[in-house]
Amino acid sequence: MIELATYLAFIGAFLWWMIVLVRWRPWSTQEALESTHHGNVSLKEITALIPARNEGQLIGQTLDALGVQRHDLQIIVIDDQSDDDTAEQTNKWGATILSGTSPPIGWSGKLWALEQGLGKISTTYTLLLDADIALAPGTGVTLLKKESARREFSASILNGAPSSPFC
Repeated sequence: MIELATYLAFIGAFLWWMIVLVRWRPWSTQEALESTHHGNVSLKEITALIPARNEGQLIGQTLDALGVQRHDLQIIVIDDQSDDDTAEQTNKWGATILSGTSPPIGWSGKLWALEQGLGKISTTYTLLLDADIALAPGTGVTLLKKESARREFSASILNGAPSSPFC
């Protein structure tokens, strides 16, 4: 019985070391979203929803990148009780800004901010972004075309996926 337990312990230890040593990257994928300009496609049916808390230094880059997408893309920023100039920076870009309220018990800040913003959306599609994500030109049109082709579409866009196997 002790021999069996010893063998199982060695197998378990070996498997754990394989997990640690092998460069396993769950964020790696063969699928990529190639952003290209697709002519004069309207984005009026998309609202970009951005929860932001103390993102005054980064929100301008995000809104600038969204402005390059198309002029008819609707943008809502939920200022999640920031202590910095997030609201002022957002106003410079002409995006709709909502002043977030404290989350009820059981809600996290970001999810509550998103919930508050979702209630203000009247478009068919919603693009959820963090305040530090700057989309490449043409990404909005590419996402819309992908959705039209598949009819059921979800995409996750990572901002600089880590290269360390220990992340």
